[in-house]
Amino acid sequence: MKILAWTDERFKPGEAKGGVTLDGVKINNSIFVPLLEDKDADGDEVKAELKRTGFSLKVTGHRKSQNQKKGLIISQKPVGFSQVSKPGLIYVIVSDGP
Repeated sequence: MKILAWTDERFKPGEAKGGVTLDGVKINNSIFVPLLEDKDADGDEVKAELKRTGFSLKVTGHRKSQNQKKGLIISQKPVGFSQVSKPGLIYVIVSDGP
């Protein structure tokens, strides 16, 4: 098993670097997709995360949800913490509330 060291080094979108971090930074030339589910699609937290990681958000639909308030992200593709080669679009479904 290969053990990788964790780093807090940030990157510029599209920049290929080694090192290990999570949620929008590189690990072995892959980027972890930020986890946006259960967050407000129009909120400052999501906007800051997208800006920091270089990803963009595209709302592909809305759906009623008994479990989530209106405006919260129900699902996303690619899923949070999956690895991609470079930042791109994150497609989301947003709650219309109960």
